[in-house]
Amino acid sequence: MKVPVRGFAQHGAKPAPAPAGRGAVVVAQDKEKTEHPVQGLTALYRAGAGQKLASVLMFQKVGQIDLGKLALLRQIPLPGKKQTIAHDYEVTELGGEKQKFTLLDKTQLDDNQPAVLVGLVGRVAAGWKLFPPHTISEVRFAVTKD
Repeated sequence: MKVPVRGFAQHGAKPAPAPAGRGAVVVAQDKEKTEHPVQGLTALYRAGAGQKLASVLMFQKVGQIDLGKLALLRQIPLPGKKQTIAHDYEVTELGGEKQKFTLLDKTQLDDNQPAVLVGLVGRVAAGWKLFPPHTISEVRFAVTKD
């Protein structure tokens, strides 16, 4: 008679540490507007043969904006077009200033090497989660008081 395995325990096993870093909530571009809480959200770029993490997002006309200085990043939908993904974002900095910028998916980072934005990556309870730009409706960053 075969007995099904109901579980096992590994002696000395410890749970993974809780995610650390500045908190944020990524709102998905779906009907339900699913919210994903993350920690330490950062930009992931494909550069050369590899990938590179960066603490900045690149925007047209203004250049780079540090993610640590943002309070809100909201995609501005194109008027009258439901299926097209916009690259225009309302950017709210920690000081409260709102501006409209166009996110660059192809750019150059500090080393002047061509780079392509893969998405934003953040720590979740189960590890890491990648959010490609076309899946993000909004990012609300935790505002810390210094």
